[in-house]
Amino acid sequence: MERLSWTAVEMVLAESLHAPEHLSDFLYEPDPGYTQILEESCEQLPFPAYPASGFEGTRWFLGADVLLRDEEGCVPVRARTGEALDAVRALLPGDWLNG
Repeated sequence: MERLSWTAVEMVLAESLHAPEHLSDFLYEPDPGYTQILEESCEQLPFPAYPASGFEGTRWFLGADVLLRDEEGCVPVRARTGEALDAVRALLPGDWLNG
């Protein structure tokens, strides 16, 4: 049951990243050191990291009005406000899909 519960939580969170374009974005090919910025600026959620598509692990982070998923080389983001999304774009330098 514990494993099924984590899977259900992961599915709901992953689907929440697909918000209207103005409240979500996707950082691909982030600048080196982005994981350190995430770890210092955001709270890592207490979900187990898990392998996904050959990656070492996928981790979830919570920032000021933003939910982020670190997929080792890309970071989908869902924000509550446009200002929060702009703030995370400024925090994490790199190539943003919509930024």
